[in-house]
Amino acid sequence: MRNHTLLRLALMAVALSSCSGVKTRSDYTEGTDFSIYKTYAWLPQHPTPDISEIVIRRIQSAVDGELAKDGLELVPAADADLMVTQKSGVQEKVQVNDPYYSYDAYDVYEQGTLVIDLVDAKDKKLVWRGTGEMRIAEDVAMEEREERIQKVVSAVLGKYPPH
Repeated sequence: MRNHTLLRLALMAVALSSCSGVKTRSDYTEGTDFSIYKTYAWLPQHPTPDISEIVIRRIQSAVDGELAKDGLELVPAADADLMVTQKSGVQEKVQVNDPYYSYDAYDVYEQGTLVIDLVDAKDKKLVWRGTGEMRIAEDVAMEEREERIQKVVSAVLGKYPPH
């Protein structure tokens, strides 16, 4: 019985830690020499009902900072090696809770998803995609929203360039 309780506690700890972090994935075109990419430009971005122009600018600013850390320079589109685009959205999710540990049978929340695509500017082919998902906290101050965007962007671009 003691082992069963320890297992439940361990699983609960993993579940709680995954809720507070960013879940990331990335994929890339095999055989791509990422060292040739030195410059980038943004493809036009358009607001959606879920994501405002303000949020798009915050995401772009965070991406610019992370790509600069990787040695990439923002240039006009005609001079770019890579074209960058981002897609983001919000989806309602339901988490079913273990009645042994929670009074509520389920929890409804919003999850934000950010997809960052890097496209080779010459051949117009996708060479790298990073995705991040994070639970969205309601009613947070502007500074915390910016910190959360930075956290997601850093986590996603932490997988670029692929090793």
